[in-house]
Amino acid sequence: MAGPISIRVTVTGKVQGVFYRATVRDWAAELKIHGWVKNEPDGSVVAVIQHMRQPVLDEMLKRMWQGPKGALVLKLHSEKLENHLQYSEFSILR
Repeated sequence: MAGPISIRVTVTGKVQGVFYRATVRDWAAELKIHGWVKNEPDGSVVAVIQHMRQPVLDEMLKRMWQGPKGALVLKLHSEKLENHLQYSEFSILR
């Protein structure tokens, strides 16, 4: 059986100080997605999202593009990661 699909996501815009990471964590719990999310010094947010089914990841990417109330996503870049570590939960990294 193949492992989970892993996607690295970089989000830019007004995405810090608007509960973006906490909202992504809540969505991950709802969708049963594993991985992590963190703020970057340049003001962007980076995440690795992981699930066995691509449609679930597509839904997460759609939500990440919309962002929570108060956020303004200007750009979302995603790239599939090959042979990536498997995560057992979703975390906010500091």
